[in-house]
Amino acid sequence: MAREPEEFSYESIQDCTTIVAHLNALAAGFAHGRVSFVADHQQLALEPRGLLSFRLKVDRRSRRVKLTIKVSWKDEPEEVLARDPLTITPER
Repeated sequence: MAREPEEFSYESIQDCTTIVAHLNALAAGFAHGRVSFVADHQQLALEPRGLLSFRLKVDRRSRRVKLTIKVSWKDEPEEVLARDPLTITPER
């Protein structure tokens, strides 16, 4: 059965120190396998695992700089992620 779509969105102007704190929290969440987002009346928890797609893009035009970080993955059941590893044995 498909899940209901969930979405979380947040945007603000912040100083570098606060951005670093947010990036550190994201890194710690990825390291522990759970990232939670809460703002206003929104809340969303994610459990990234398995292989993740990572994209980094930087765009500089005149005085405007944009850094985009995109991480995506598929929510797979634990049993799909826990498949036996592939073993290849050469013939002698």
